[in-house]
Amino acid sequence: MKNKISVGIAILLLITVFVRIFYVNNTSEKALYEIIPMGEDAEIGENFFDDSNENMNGYVVTVKSSEIISAEEYLNRFGKTLKDQHFEGLENYYLVTVNVKNVDNQFVGEKGINFVRWYIQGSDYILKVEDVAYSLANESLNGSLQISLNQNKDMDFVLPFYMFSIDHPYEKIANDTSYLVISDYPTKLMLKI
Repeated sequence: MKNKISVGIAILLLITVFVRIFYVNNTSEKALYEIIPMGEDAEIGENFFDDSNENMNGYVVTVKSSEIISAEEYLNRFGKTLKDQHFEGLENYYLVTVNVKNVDNQFVGEKGINFVRWYIQGSDYILKVEDVAYSLANESLNGSLQISLNQNKDMDFVLPFYMFSIDHPYEKIANDTSYLVISDYPTKLMLKI
């Protein structure tokens, strides 16, 4: 008798857990995302990554071009060799050229864009900006991955994302649909590259 009561309570608890999981999954807010085609303007608006105090509001981003090139070719553009590379085993870079405009952000010099937070997302991978390669392509910024533009000004930036062949095979990424993610919350802004 005691055994039947224990089994009955266990079944009742399992049913309660399943009902709760079903309820939460069907009533929770769905993640919002917006996909912007290459070449079109993406207004960041009130979107952010970790903290709404980031305040990228007023900035507009446009992907101008993207390409995957070998690390050797990339470094040769700047008179460097693979020996000068920051990471061993880094074979390719996914280069994304963007135009960033400060249309109406009044926090000039205080807040703006932090490229460290931006990433490339594909079907099952995420690529991050490689800071040493970034400093080569954007010399006028002295390696700073954080920018704040004057109002009504724009600037082009080359963002080199690292691709280690062991984790990010060239063939897989080259044949996948990839997006440059410039915000996560409340709307994930994904620019097609």
